[in-house]
Amino acid sequence: MSKEKQAELARKQHSEFLRRKGAHAVSVEEVPIAGHKQFAIVASFQSKPKKKLPSSLKVKTRTGQVKIPLVARQEEQYHLQ
Repeated sequence: MSKEKQAELARKQHSEFLRRKGAHAVSVEEVPIAGHKQFAIVASFQSKPKKKLPSSLKVKTRTGQVKIPLVARQEEQYHLQ
């Protein structure tokens, strides 16, 4: 299970990759995965990404490499009025 600090580090390291894939927002949220709540990177897309995304993103920590779950959501981009 990923920790919030690890997920934030992965978000910082991989947000540009996700934006190039079309994500308009990238956040860290606690989501249920396999019946357990854990921290994941949540990428929001206006439409379904053209290429399949990985199910997790790796981040290097001082204790080794950790896989952080990646959740892709399809939702409208929010615009300030």
